[in-house]
Amino acid sequence: MHFPAILAGLAAFSTTVTAAPAEKPHHSPLNVPLGVLTHQKNNKLTELEFVNVYSIVKGVEPPKMDQIRCQMYKDQYGTVPITKDLTTENGVVSKKPIYLGWVLCRVKAQK
Repeated sequence: MHFPAILAGLAAFSTTVTAAPAEKPHHSPLNVPLGVLTHQKNNKLTELEFVNVYSIVKGVEPPKMDQIRCQMYKDQYGTVPITKDLTTENGVVSKKPIYLGWVLCRVKAQK
């Protein structure tokens, strides 16, 4: 094969790769128990959306959605926060996708 043919092939390949459409965002649920520092590897996100709160204990009512607060951490001990409190009204984490790391969700205490 001639050198110009190889260059033309590489140019065509790089053009094809560059023109490929961006991957569509993937949305999937993540169960986070209240009061338990939780970790899932290789999950990137820009926003944390609260979808459902439920109780698996018979006779125990789940808290209301607006009472839930979540915070993301860099470490497994929950000492280095990545975000402020995330709520149903404001679950935006970052404009660019970041790894989930560790997340702790809790119920906001009554005043």
